Amino acid sequence: MTSGGDRRKWIRRAVDLSVRVLFPTSGLRNVLEANVRLKDISEGGSLMNIGKLNNVPDFFYLQFGSDKSELIGCYVAGRAPGMIRCQFVNELTPAQVEQIITRSRSDALVDELFGETDNSAAAEDAMRALFNGS
Repeated sequence: MTSGGDRRKWIRRAVDLSVRVLFPTSGLRNVLEANVRLKDISEGGSLMNIGKLNNVPDFFYLQFGSDKSELIGCYVAGRAPGMIRCQFVNELTPAQVEQIITRSRSDALVDELFGETDNSAAAEDAMRALFNGS
């Protein structure tokens, strides 16, 4: 927790990670999915660059990994052109935040080595080979 005049409860950590935003569009039958760039994260929320995606509702889900990874419920805490600041429904643990930051760094290395990727299995295998020497 911070002290003094700063109102922030958590330290924001800079990241650059592609994440999925999911939200219902017509009742609960249709779900819109879009990739956005996570720019910072804390245990309580994050800042995302959403580009021209202007129809993100006040409640949505973030997905940090594959289609099978956990969905994190979020409320919009602020909007600016091309950006959304969100608050997580349930706080993340410091370990979860560190895991996301680590993934952000490894994704950036994959992008640097192989160009913009979709984190396909081949790129992930290449990363494992680089770090494990196998």
